[in-house]
Amino acid sequence: MFFRMSRSRKKAVMGVETLIIFIAMILVAAVAAAVIIRTSGVLQERAFAVSGQTRKRLVTGLEVIEMLGESNTTAHTIANIEFSIRLRSGSTPINLRTTQMTFNTQDLALTARLQNTLNEEYNISLTNLNNTLWQYLNNDLDEDGLNDYMRLGVNCTGANECIEFNLTTVGILNVSLGKDLETPPVENISLNSVPVTKNGDIYGYSVTKSPNNQSAKNSLNTTLNITQFPKDNVCNYQTVIPERYYCIVARLGNKDSVLEYGEVYIMKFRLKESNALKEEDTFQINIIPKEGSITYLAGSIPDVINDRKLILWPA
Repeated sequence: MFFRMSRSRKKAVMGVETLIIFIAMILVAAVAAAVIIRTSGVLQERAFAVSGQTRKRLVTGLEVIEMLGESNTTAHTIANIEFSIRLRSGSTPINLRTTQMTFNTQDLALTARLQNTLNEEYNISLTNLNNTLWQYLNNDLDEDGLNDYMRLGVNCTGANECIEFNLTTVGILNVSLGKDLETPPVENISLNSVPVTKNGDIYGYSVTKSPNNQSAKNSLNTTLNITQFPKDNVCNYQTVIPERYYCIVARLGNKDSVLEYGEVYIMKFRLKESNALKEEDTFQINIIPKEGSITYLAGSIPDVINDRKLILWPA
């Protein structure tokens, strides 16, 4: 009798242990399943994100319809270049403010970005601007990462005074005021869209306004606006800053800097005359949006330049 009861107890204990092991296996399997499901969900989300980014990078981009060159038929060179651009099929809108263009030849390697055609101004209120102390401009006209300075210049053009800009990588540039401040009082000064330029390079446009009757000798109270583009807001080869910027004209669509589906823009770019393309020169151009694929063009200048406008691409 005792033997039978002991054997029954042993079987009961073994049954409980088996049940505990079984429950533990179920719990482990449940935890493992939860981990696998969670991991697969994360991987799926990442896969969707990567595929979306890849698709966007492959599809988003610009299409160049044609590239034209405006030539100097006397010198047989091309310094003015324009591109007709639109979005690729399926592309998302592209902000041209964050789109760079590289222009390379045998002798040049240039990078240009959109010139500020919307005239966001750097407003500077100046008082007692004199010809002895350089005044902090709080602006970087030459884009070297360092702010520039300015002061009043005396007898810059004949007896007339000017505003001198001291750019860290360029040196001193003058904008004439057209007035003689050495014999006050002087009537109001109003200058609109005067280029800040040196050796053919334009670093901005100055809009200067001062009140009536300047009373102190060689001193100027003025409000100065510095823009990257003239006040008339017109994009052409005379106003675009050469080699560092391009400007845009909307052939189809609105006038903002975002290129959308169905719109066609003209990009205008200018080389300095000293770097103008000559007959049989080759070039490579990349248009690089912040997001999306790069648009690449390559071509060469015809061996004879005899027309005012030439189709440079497609050849």
